[in-house]
Amino acid sequence: MGTQKLRPTLWICICFFCALSFLMGARISISALYSLQTEHFLNDWMFHKEEPQPQAWAIAYGAIERAISWYPVENPNLLIHRGRIQDWRDYKKPIGDPVAAESRLLALADYRHAAELQPSWPYTWIDLALVKARLGIVDQEALDALQNAFNAGQWRADVLLKITETGVFAWEMLPTRGKKLVIASIDRGLASSAITAGLVAKSLELFEQRSTICNRSINNYAYLKKWCNSP
Repeated sequence: MGTQKLRPTLWICICFFCALSFLMGARISISALYSLQTEHFLNDWMFHKEEPQPQAWAIAYGAIERAISWYPVENPNLLIHRGRIQDWRDYKKPIGDPVAAESRLLALADYRHAAELQPSWPYTWIDLALVKARLGIVDQEALDALQNAFNAGQWRADVLLKITETGVFAWEMLPTRGKKLVIASIDRGLASSAITAGLVAKSLELFEQRSTICNRSINNYAYLKKWCNSP
């Protein structure tokens, strides 16, 4: 008799959890569609290295806002996407530009929040350090972000490349600690695959930092020293 009384309650619970699972799955699927739309825009902007047109930026921003609102919980990847959309809004503006400060500060807020939710993800820390450099601020937070990125991804070739690119971009603003970290990343990158070594070398040449880097004390960095001594 007691078992029979429990059965309706059990079925109600099962139906409730099935409906909840369906609802959660539907929300995640809808969010993913909007997220894919934002990724398309971001990939296009990265490929062309150009600031987006206002209309394209507005569409991308609207899509990521909907992706975030549909996702049932806070998602650090979506926050990173929104940060990057904000960051690209004034991509061509110079370091410390007051017009670009608003979008870069909004990007910084998203990167901070994403890093709190997923502190082991090195790419978020790199994004945070880079947007601070664009703001013209290389402080303790920016240096810690680079260090966190290196600690979490020092064996990943693409992480080393991104740290190198961020470091040479912000080189003149970096204190000694930051420059040593960038040099260590460059050395590891050059010791990696031939493709990664070529991309690291290209970044140094692109930012015209080869002589600056090579003129520092690099005796403890065998691969960097070898590269500096090459023709």
